[in-house]
Amino acid sequence: MRLTKFYLDMVTPEGAGAIGYAMRASWGGLTLQPSALLSWSADAAEPPVQTQTWRGAFPVHGEGRIDWHDARLATSGQWVDAGSPWREQCLWEDERGRVVWQTLAPAATVAWQHGGSTFQGRGYAEVLRIEGALWRLPIRTLRWGRFVSATRNVTWIAWECAGETRSWLWHGDDVPERTVSIDTKAVAWGAHRLELQPCRTLRDGMTGKTVVAPLRGKRWFPRWTHELHETKWLARGQLSGPDQLQDEGWVIHEVVHFPNR
Repeated sequence: MRLTKFYLDMVTPEGAGAIGYAMRASWGGLTLQPSALLSWSADAAEPPVQTQTWRGAFPVHGEGRIDWHDARLATSGQWVDAGSPWREQCLWEDERGRVVWQTLAPAATVAWQHGGSTFQGRGYAEVLRIEGALWRLPIRTLRWGRFVSATRNVTWIAWECAGETRSWLWHGDDVPERTVSIDTKAVAWGAHRLELQPCRTLRDGMTGKTVVAPLRGKRWFPRWTHELHETKWLARGQLSGPDQLQDEGWVIHEVVHFPNR
């Protein structure tokens, strides 16, 4: 199996935002190219809205800019990130497969159009490439998150499997931190700490009832993809470090539990 998944997000200063996914998956002679959009207003009382299509469009990306236009989702966005380095990390590689993660825009200025309105904010974009049998990869829990402010950005990943946790965190440097403490209230490394204020839940549940709900019961679609449990949050974050300066921005973070690992 080969999977390429683009992830793109943005949050306005008031807290409205969107997350876009564009994927291409190939296995057994079958190729799918779905895309999806999860959007929400600044009013936390209003539930997020998810739309998706199984004939989506891929982003176009170059140094410092990503454009994503998906007519079937009635959405369009531009992510411009001047000066941030592309970061690439192999998260796992053995005889079962290979997982490579790469940031494309860790601290972007974003203009996003949807539903006849245009939104301005800050955002983030990455791409994940997977080769091999996903259901055979040794992973029990995945934790991921990103913080973006006017001046700084932080990205973290924790890959947990039986008896082992692999963690990475990037903060203004190409070399990742490997000693990281991650939970739903704070992320800490060295003399830095990112406090997460009470979270707004953007999505929670088994992926068979949320992300891939339209494909439930399709014999050709892998059953295990229905059985992941994903929780995704939006939160304000406050970053402090050894300089005693504090920086505020928005955080999107998630935890995904894999079945039978």
